[in-house]
Amino acid sequence: TAVLPLGALGNLQYTLGSLPVIGDKSIQQDLNLLVRDAAGNVVDQGLGQVAPVSLPPAASGVSQLGLSQTVLSAVLSLLRGTGAFDTDITAAALSAAGSIPGQDILLSTSALRSLLPQLSTVIPESLPLALQVRSAGAPVVSLRNGKATASVAASIAVLAQRPGSLPQPLFTLDADINLNISPSLSANKLQATLAVDSITLRQGGSKIGDINVSLLERWVKDVLEAAYLPAINKALSVGIPLPNLFNMNFEGANVDVVDNAFMISQTHRTS
Repeated sequence: TAVLPLGALGNLQYTLGSLPVIGDKSIQQDLNLLVRDAAGNVVDQGLGQVAPVSLPPAASGVSQLGLSQTVLSAVLSLLRGTGAFDTDITAAALSAAGSIPGQDILLSTSALRSLLPQLSTVIPESLPLALQVRSAGAPVVSLRNGKATASVAASIAVLAQRPGSLPQPLFTLDADINLNISPSLSANKLQATLAVDSITLRQGGSKIGDINVSLLERWVKDVLEAAYLPAINKALSVGIPLPNLFNMNFEGANVDVVDNAFMISQTHRTS
């Protein structure tokens, strides 16, 4: 049994799932994995039906480790529990987070007037905007056909901010945020970096009448890439520690996506 920390989120516990299967040129070992939060509670990894994992045969001199997609699902669920997928984005925060000068113009009524002409009649002057992003459920991870993705359902409220007044709600969007996952290895941990692939929007409530939400998808994507994903990736950088199997070091190993799992392959060099 090995208990490995997940930073402030909790820990992972690897236990032997069965006795090793020893072949002529290989040893196969199944492990069970528990994910616990900071309070010691076991996190449900059965987010949906657990899919089977089957690794391709390893080449001679290569060790393989398969990590089920449910492990990353559990870690993302832990992050959601800390509020990492819920945030308020203001023009000031967008400007501070971005490396592009003037990026805060994205969060202003001026940026939306060409997309929502009716906005000019409601708010003729240029005002800063704020987005309130609230996730509606645990992120859903999928590892299929060599590609790692996650989807997040969220509600996005768009508000105008007049100086000295409470934020004025303009409209609400129901969003499906589709993320690409880039896996890598560092310090014997599996790292996962998220990036926005696409966004599908549906109109929720609106104070400015009907809106063509498809025109807003690029704008919302730009804002989330600049001021939503960086904070999530920073929290996710704690990494998923790998088990110590037969004193193996997976530093410098390859990470591939197979159906329902990350496959980590280490080639052993002979002297």
